[in-house]
Amino acid sequence: MTVNAKLPIDTYLAAAGATVFPYDFRIFKTSDLYVTVNAALKVLGSDYAVTGAANPNGGNVTFGAPMAGGESVVIAGDLSAERDTDYQEGGDLLGKT
Repeated sequence: MTVNAKLPIDTYLAAAGATVFPYDFRIFKTSDLYVTVNAALKVLGSDYAVTGAANPNGGNVTFGAPMAGGESVVIAGDLSAERDTDYQEGGDLLGKT
């Protein structure tokens, strides 16, 4: 998998009645996002739902209640930066490689 140079964040100014907001970056689990409306953190499962986990092109955040209009909606990736593989000292993958 290649590393995308795009920052994993999408911002919107909500239209009246809007409930669906797309995000255009890959996440691996629905909990890999944090979502705010007017800088207030929203809760996955009670305020919104996420589709498109593991899709390289992203998916949608769908709110249970429609927007009044004019709200600032921010969808940001919340992926942890950790190494899953423990490379062995002096192993097949050398530091110079």
